[in-house]
Amino acid sequence: MKKKVGICTLYTGYNYGSALQAYSTKYVLNEIGYNGVILKLSGSIVSGRDVRIKKSIVLMIRALLYSTSKGKFIKSYLNNSKKDINELTINEFDDFYRNKIQPIFITYKKLKKDANTYYSFICGSDQIWNSTSFYVDPFYFLRFSPRNKRIAYAPSFGKTYIPDYNKSKFKKYISEIDYISVREQSGQEIINELLNINVNICLDPTLLLTK
Repeated sequence: MKKKVGICTLYTGYNYGSALQAYSTKYVLNEIGYNGVILKLSGSIVSGRDVRIKKSIVLMIRALLYSTSKGKFIKSYLNNSKKDINELTINEFDDFYRNKIQPIFITYKKLKKDANTYYSFICGSDQIWNSTSFYVDPFYFLRFSPRNKRIAYAPSFGKTYIPDYNKSKFKKYISEIDYISVREQSGQEIINELLNINVNICLDPTLLLTK
């Protein structure tokens, strides 16, 4: 039986890059002899997107505390969660999610309980570590998993810096992942500055496959 590897990454939002990088990670893992499984936290209140109630509440509170343009942020977040996409596009994405991504929907509590049934977990690629986000999601830092099972493959910070309001949490979360690579040189520099360690820069998963 193939060893099961859980993949924690972005793929929703009807975004081509996110969907393809998630599929590529799963594909490559399966090609080298593992059973790559894409994990998705259940509880989104918007179909096709990751809009969880707790996450949304934390986002709003931190936006009020730290955002220099609170109204603009809240309006942007709400607009993004109900973005207009034509029916054909939605159907094509949903078909790809269902037949190629094949996510396992699971609660954070259940995932933590079942973590030992997985050989390891990978977080990445995409901007799962968006440094300016007002919600630093523990799911994308594999906090539910035993430390020795955590692997970061080519995640991106999306920015060249981490604002002060996120530094301590990023430092703690990343320091407790022993196997780390990043997607960009800027990410390498951020981690070096935070933790005084050098990590590898790796290709985005989509570039591991042919067209």
